[in-house]
Amino acid sequence: MRRILIGRLPPLVRPLARPLLRPPAMPTARCLSSTMVQEFPAAKAEQQSSSSVADSMPTPANFYAKHEISLVGDPGEVDATPSTDFSSLRKDNGDGEWEELPREVTKFIQSKKYESLTPIQAATLPLTLAGRDMIGVAQTGSGKTMGFLIPLMWEAANVRRLNPKASGPLAIVMAPTRELAQQIEAEAKALGKAFKLNTTCIFGGQPRHVQERNILRMGRKLDVVVATPGRLCDFMRDHTLLMGSVRFLVLDEADRMLDMGFEPQLREVADALPASSGVEHSRQTLMFSATWPKEVRELAHEFMQHPLRIHVGSSDRLVANKDVEQNIQLHTTMLSKLNALAELLQTVHSAAQAEGKVRTCHTVVFANRKRDVDMIAQDLRDNTRYFVASLHGDMTQSARDRMLERIRSGQAQVLVATDVAARGLDVKSIKQVVNFDMPTNIEDYVHRI
Repeated sequence: MRRILIGRLPPLVRPLARPLLRPPAMPTARCLSSTMVQEFPAAKAEQQSSSSVADSMPTPANFYAKHEISLVGDPGEVDATPSTDFSSLRKDNGDGEWEELPREVTKFIQSKKYESLTPIQAATLPLTLAGRDMIGVAQTGSGKTMGFLIPLMWEAANVRRLNPKASGPLAIVMAPTRELAQQIEAEAKALGKAFKLNTTCIFGGQPRHVQERNILRMGRKLDVVVATPGRLCDFMRDHTLLMGSVRFLVLDEADRMLDMGFEPQLREVADALPASSGVEHSRQTLMFSATWPKEVRELAHEFMQHPLRIHVGSSDRLVANKDVEQNIQLHTTMLSKLNALAELLQTVHSAAQAEGKVRTCHTVVFANRKRDVDMIAQDLRDNTRYFVASLHGDMTQSARDRMLERIRSGQAQVLVATDVAARGLDVKSIKQVVNFDMPTNIEDYVHRI
């Protein structure tokens, strides 16, 4: 379904878009701005069977063509044949022999009902498991997190097996926001239990002494650190974290970290780690993102050694998720936008009631300014019957955690947020994304929807 409402344009037009996800009927998502509203259907879940790769041993050429994947770089002697499923994954165990996924990890994957690999996983895992530096570019929700956690933890587990007394951490995962870091930590801890590895998460907004105690308590047994750049550098400078044993570095949403001004911190971390040289005991570096602008990619290559780049979708063009239908509404006043937002919420809420899913968060509303987030949330609380949560950078960590818990538990049906929620917020029940304000750049727009 696609609806476009057009009104008179004011002198300054600020578009607004929102995506709606409602499989299998492909529901709509909507966007609102001072002049514009859009609708979108929901993106598919990470391991959704429709994006599965259950073909019988595809060749790289036909697999890449089918899933619109491009490979940039020379894989050399590495077999670039995409993996068909998790059971086909193999890795050199450090003794010159190839091994399959540990049995406990296979059981974990089966318990999560990950029946097959997503395209980004199928294309990158054979290369990353062979030790190559890798850039992976794919839409949000495509399985990138599991795509880097498996090779990272498999390598760390082998290091632990060969040298049980090795001093950790052995792997670093960096993310631009605390919400994304905490989400990665949750997945890393779950997978880490199967690999028998320990993970901690450090980020700004939480007292340092709490995080420092966790690090010191784990001591040499600390294997994986998930961190935001600033707090990681703090612990490096005071030697709470010693980085000489790190064998794996992952930059998730690397473009966003550079956009947010974290380049000095990224360089500081890279300089403190073993070199990414491709020889034994060197560092392997992976970068994953939903977008990869040319200028950012060129800068990122400084951290990597002969990297390969896997791009799912148009090779160098920035495009929105094709599973999202985008519709636009144009409004001339703030009041008309708020009224239109209320109507959009009512439509989706009625559909949720019909499906018996009232206690779920079904809509995310994005605004550019923190004060607008508070205003929109308060207006919805005053004039509608929905439970509304808000999220932005001025909130304390405890307040943000409470709001995220309400969203995930379904206590709140609507989330109003700044772009702090655009990357890494994993709520499967979302049916609609509304851009009350269009973002200032196309990269942020792609991440929102």
